[in-house]
Amino acid sequence: ALVPLSNSLLRHSSVAMAQHARDDLLKAMALREDLAFLRGDGANDTPKGLRNWALAANWRDGIAGTAAAAEAAVRWAVSTVEDANVGMVRPGWIMRASAKNWLASLRDDRGNPVFPSIDASGTLKGYPIRTTSQVPDNLGAGGDGTEITFADFDEVVIGDAMQIAIAASTEAAFVDANGETISAFQRDLTLMRAVSEHDLAPSHDEAIAGFTATGWSL
Repeated sequence: ALVPLSNSLLRHSSVAMAQHARDDLLKAMALREDLAFLRGDGANDTPKGLRNWALAANWRDGIAGTAAAAEAAVRWAVSTVEDANVGMVRPGWIMRASAKNWLASLRDDRGNPVFPSIDASGTLKGYPIRTTSQVPDNLGAGGDGTEITFADFDEVVIGDAMQIAIAASTEAAFVDANGETISAFQRDLTLMRAVSEHDLAPSHDEAIAGFTATGWSL
């Protein structure tokens, strides 16, 4: 990750501004790392995420936004992983908060929650839910699709360098969003760069299952 900072800003502010920029840079990198681990395609030296490690038979598309369809899809995802002789040591769900809250709002014919454990304990079918806005909610032709992932995370291995290398330069150049090469020296800028190294892979691909759902949002 690379961010240009105005030297005027740095000259007229305390060192806290540089620290703030550094912390902001690290937060942005953490979000990008999450996105790669969830949905990365492995191209251009980036990690391949859970969505693309999942076997074709372990992923379904087009789950409708109804209580019956949701119940069936949730049971299918759990069964798919369990039937593959996965240890189920640390199983859990990853989804958007809006999808979790939509599931919690579902009611049966008598007005009872279909998934009462979501509000009671933050679990779905007994397994913990983790939410992130890095999971999209605009997939599909209708622009209202999202992804629900279930996995035994004891089977997911993350290789991560222990340190993030941070450097700064007032002489380097960078390419901006418009494809133009910008000289930091000429523009009186300081470039702050952070480099991290990481990758993800499951011990067994069968430990991951999931589906794309439509209309799972309040």
